[in-house]
Amino acid sequence: SLGPTPRRTGAPAGRRGRPAGLMAPPLGLSIESEADLMNISNEQGLPPLQRGDSFNLSDTGTFQRTDFKVSRDGIGGLDISGEERRLRGVKILLDDLEMTEELGQGASGIVRKAIHKPTGVIVAVKTVNITDKGKRSQMVNELRSLTQSQCPFLVGLHDAFYEEMQVHMVLEFMDGGDLSDLVRASSEQNGGVGGIRSEEVLFKIATQVLHGLSYLHRQRHQVHRDMKPANLMRTKDGRVKISDFGISSSLDSTMGMCSTFVGTANYMSPERLSGAEYSYPSDIWSFGLIVLELIRGAYPYPNASNYFQLLNNIIEGDVPAVPQDAGLSADLCDFVASCLRKEPAQRPTVTELQAHRWMKRFDSDEMDLSMKLEDVKL
Repeated sequence: SLGPTPRRTGAPAGRRGRPAGLMAPPLGLSIESEADLMNISNEQGLPPLQRGDSFNLSDTGTFQRTDFKVSRDGIGGLDISGEERRLRGVKILLDDLEMTEELGQGASGIVRKAIHKPTGVIVAVKTVNITDKGKRSQMVNELRSLTQSQCPFLVGLHDAFYEEMQVHMVLEFMDGGDLSDLVRASSEQNGGVGGIRSEEVLFKIATQVLHGLSYLHRQRHQVHRDMKPANLMRTKDGRVKISDFGISSSLDSTMGMCSTFVGTANYMSPERLSGAEYSYPSDIWSFGLIVLELIRGAYPYPNASNYFQLLNNIIEGDVPAVPQDAGLSADLCDFVASCLRKEPAQRPTVTELQAHRWMKRFDSDEMDLSMKLEDVKL
C-alpha cells in the first residue's frame, strides 16, 4: 500500500514574500514564460512504491526489474499481447524503426516520430535514459500502467526495447498534436479573444477524456496526477486520448489517498498545492480547468511570475468561471463550475459528470465523435 510520507509545510507569511500556509517550492521547480510549463520534478515526489528503485542489467543487455524485463527483443513479464506488438501483422523490431523528427521533450524523456520500415506505419518513440533515477522510475511506472491498459481512450503502447542504457517505448502516434495546440488554434481563430464556442465540439472532447478517466479511476484505481492539455493527445480526425503516466499513482481502494507532490503546478487542485492528501477529485479539478481553458482560449488564472503567486491565485483567489458573454448554456457553466469547487468532497465523480444534464443533452452512442478541425467551427 502507499506508505505515509512527511508533510511539507509552508513558512510563515513574510518570509521571502511567501503567503502563510503555502508549501515551500519543491526541488527542481522550473518556471517558464507560459503557465502550462511550470513543471515540478523531484525524486522525493515519486510514488512511495518506487523509491526502493532496484534493477539489474544483465550481460546480454537486459533491463531487469522484479516483475518485468526489457531487452532488444522487447518487453517481457508484463501483460502485453502479441497483437499489440505487431503493426499490420509484422512484429516490431528496434532495427526496423527509422527515427525522424523530434516531437517534444518532457520531464522523463524525448519523444520522436519514427517509421516502421516494413509497414510504413508511423509511431512515436519515447526514449528514457535509465541512468537518471527520476526518469527511470517514471518510465517503469508508465510501462506498468500502459501494459495493463485495455482502454481505447489511453494512448497505446506497442512495445519497449532496451539498448545502451536507454529504454525506447514504442507508442501509438497521435497525428493531431495535443489539446494545447487546439487551445492556441481556437484562440487564433477568434482573434485572440476566447476559445471554443461549439458545445458539440466541447462535448466530444470532454466525453472522451471522461471515458479515459473513468477507466483509470474505476477500473485501475489510479490517479493520473498530471492532467493538462499537453497530456491529452488527439488525432487529426478528433480522437482524444490521455497520455503520460509517468507519475500516476495506484491506490489500494476507491477510498485511497495520495500524499506525494509531483506534476504540473498550474493544473493542481487546491488540496494538492496546500500539501493535503488527495485522491480522484484532484484529477476532476484538472479536467475542469482544461475544459475552461478550451472555452477561454487561454489558461484561466492570471499569469503568475513565480511559484508562490501561482499558489496564492489558486488557493486564495476566486475560482475562474465560463465568461458570461461566451454565449454558452447554463448547463455547461454548471458542469465546469462543479469540477472547480475548492472543497474536493464537493466535486463530482467521473460517473456523476457523465450523468450531468449537460452531457445528457448529447447522445454519444449516436454521435460521430470524430472532428476534423478544418471542417469544424470552433
